Amino acid sequence: MTVDLCPMVSEDLDWGGELLGQAFVDDPLFQYVIPNDGRRSVLVPWFLKTSLAYAFLYGEAYATEAKDGLVYILPPGENGLKFFGMLRTGMLSAPLKLGSDGTRRFLSMAKFMGQIHKRKQLTPHLYVFGMGVAPSAQGKGLGTALMQIVLKKMATDNLPCYLETQNARNVAFYRKHGFDVVVEAPMPNGDLRTWGMWKASPSKAT
Repeated sequence: MTVDLCPMVSEDLDWGGELLGQAFVDDPLFQYVIPNDGRRSVLVPWFLKTSLAYAFLYGEAYATEAKDGLVYILPPGENGLKFFGMLRTGMLSAPLKLGSDGTRRFLSMAKFMGQIHKRKQLTPHLYVFGMGVAPSAQGKGLGTALMQIVLKKMATDNLPCYLETQNARNVAFYRKHGFDVVVEAPMPNGDLRTWGMWKASPSKAT
């Protein structure tokens, strides 16, 4: 499937957040952080809009011309969240949005994911910070088309790439594109499982 991808700009932030919200509203990660269906449908678009805005500051983002899929990537040295970036994008207001219970779950999840990612931080790498396809466009090959921009950037920069997922059905998709599971672990309370996945740089893979 041939799909034209365009760099995203600040004017794309609103629809990009809405698309990601639709794609991830029932994802295990957000079901864990925000168990209430009604609150989750409101908060997930907001939350993912802030993460996309963060990528606009420190990385890059690409979307389909039809605005039904997007991917955003952080470069080496920008894999960890910076306080100033979190402040500028509104991430620091998460406790007000999530409430005490949601904040506790979010912080425990973020700490756990950070610990997993840290195992690869010594090697400079790209980080797929987010990728989503609108529900109405899923199953049509858009995910594969979006992944091509990641693979192209890996080849251009000769860098490995890391990503994570909390959705078991995504693991086979990423494996199809050459990613290997380097960590598979439940959170300490056992409510959420994370797969950390890694693809070697083109020079190492050959």
